[in-house]
Amino acid sequence: MDYSLAALKVLCVQLKDVRQTPSQNALNLGGILFQRAWIQGIIVSNDGDGNLILDDGTGVIHLSLSDVFRLRRWDLGMYVMVVGGYIVSTGEVPVIKPTHIRRLRMDYSLAALKVLCVQLKDVRQTPSQNALNLGGILFQRAWIQGIIVSNNGDGDLILDDGTGVIHLSLSDVFRLRRWDLGMYVMVVGGYIVSTGEVPVIKVHKMVDLSSSPDREAMWYLEVLEAYKLFYQPLIEDFL
Repeated sequence: MDYSLAALKVLCVQLKDVRQTPSQNALNLGGILFQRAWIQGIIVSNDGDGNLILDDGTGVIHLSLSDVFRLRRWDLGMYVMVVGGYIVSTGEVPVIKPTHIRRLRMDYSLAALKVLCVQLKDVRQTPSQNALNLGGILFQRAWIQGIIVSNNGDGDLILDDGTGVIHLSLSDVFRLRRWDLGMYVMVVGGYIVSTGEVPVIKVHKMVDLSSSPDREAMWYLEVLEAYKLFYQPLIEDFL
């Protein structure tokens, strides 16, 4: 392993374009040489024998753990950072042999950011601070409200807030509840920066507000108030 080649920070969806370069004992992604990949996401499967499946919101990857990491506890739903040797595979799921894997705890001191879908296109990752950045505001969780316009019955919903749509990825707790098309809901969850067309939220809290009068108009006013009172001064300082 050539540790002079930095670990490449990637999303799962990008790994399909990786090519081997045997002459340089490295891998190639769009002209960038690397051996180790750096990826972050949620553990969605653990067979108990050192094989995990991680989902980063753009796809899934198989983590093949060494004996050192097998001795540790890896629960479903954990958000982890993984660095390891990437193996070009002919199978459907790419593989990483982790040399480093660490749980990243959600920082609840960072308030959930009240946003509209249209604003999420400007979000940037700040891995050094384990947070996301929107105009100088650091956050991990987004707060969004809108109407459910799609439900595949397997824990994946599409929400429309009038400015755009977002994919809601439900945990087992929320999959057991009934989510009908047309429901107006409040959602708080971890936002995942995605290269796909539809952004993704891993839901931590979800409440049906369909019975609340003037719910949509009030929400736009809440977002505007939060921007004027709290976010605008931070953005102006950032600029």
